[in-house]
Amino acid sequence: MVQDAIEEREFIPALSIAEVEIDSLNARKEDRRVGLDELKASIKKVGLIHPIVVTKKGTDQKYKIIVGQRRYNAFKELGYTTIPAIKINNINEKTKLLISFSENINRRDLPYNDTIRVCDELYKEYSNYKKSERLNKIAEEVGISLQTVVKYLSYRIIPDKVKDLVDKNKLDRSQAYRLTETFWPNSQKIVKVAEYMVGMTKPEWESVLDAGTDLADNSTVEQIIEESKKPTRKVTIRIRVERNDFDMIKGITMKSKTKIDVSDFISELIKNYLRGRSSE
Repeated sequence: MVQDAIEEREFIPALSIAEVEIDSLNARKEDRRVGLDELKASIKKVGLIHPIVVTKKGTDQKYKIIVGQRRYNAFKELGYTTIPAIKINNINEKTKLLISFSENINRRDLPYNDTIRVCDELYKEYSNYKKSERLNKIAEEVGISLQTVVKYLSYRIIPDKVKDLVDKNKLDRSQAYRLTETFWPNSQKIVKVAEYMVGMTKPEWESVLDAGTDLADNSTVEQIIEESKKPTRKVTIRIRVERNDFDMIKGITMKSKTKIDVSDFISELIKNYLRGRSSE
């Protein structure tokens, strides 16, 4: 675990900024300037409350920032030449990534795409494990639910037969992504439902996935298809948003590996919120 790997620490009260650079494995890749002006104002007023966290290998290399790149950027923009730091010794690349992720996610300011990237890096790291074991290990390491890991890595765990349908343009990636997320880890059901979905209109295949979500896990594909044909229980609503907000949402969806529709993205946010409330 991470805690076992970071016992060798050293506090450096005034580390030269010229000797520091951001590590390529830092979990934060997006929104590096969000809140930076506020952070600079805080530093000028009360100083730096939390030191940055760095590591270093060899005498010729610079210190690599694992945690605190916005603090480092704020100090640089303020013209400071030194910064308080904690140096962690003898850690591997995976542990550096986990430390960076844990610090950011616990402060709840790590962007969605960065979280996906962390899960993706760990998925590759655990390549010697079976697929289901890899996902469970990622969930344990980063402290998020298995369902969330499946959601973030659905594009990786799509069954090969379903990928083949996508390659032949019989399904699109968005359908394959949502289908895998809905029925994971039952690969047989994912493949069989995918074959039913070929040629369906968007409302039809969405009804199939909704039915699969509503029915018990042991329901058959035939029962799911039958349930999906019943009169819809959906209600259509119109939501007005500011143009800037819409553009921001659209930007997020365009960065998604599945290029999902804005309305689908908002619908999914609402569903996730309600699921969270129901589990309280």
